[in-house]
Amino acid sequence: YLELEDYIILEKMNLAKNFIKYLKKKPWLEFKYAFVDCGSSDVLEETIKSLWPRISVGGILILDHFSFESTPQEKTIVRKHIKNHKVQQLPFSGHPAAYIQKKK
Repeated sequence: YLELEDYIILEKMNLAKNFIKYLKKKPWLEFKYAFVDCGSSDVLEETIKSLWPRISVGGILILDHFSFESTPQEKTIVRKHIKNHKVQQLPFSGHPAAYIQKKK
């Protein structure tokens, strides 16, 4: 009903079971924009580790729970895999909480 079919592809999937398989089937695939909302540290770790190399330069990774008291592991996992990219906080929004724009 939003008529965005010409601009985006929405893939609803169980990240724990399907994301790595999905990426392996599509080695050419890169992302300009990705929204990550994982409830499990293990799933988040594998998702960020697999997704970040596929974010194109200039692309944006949105993080739903970054730097929340209830999910401290998200900040640790993101810092581990994103390294020297600056995490931008979204002070006007509770969810999503932050984003990272990929640099060269």
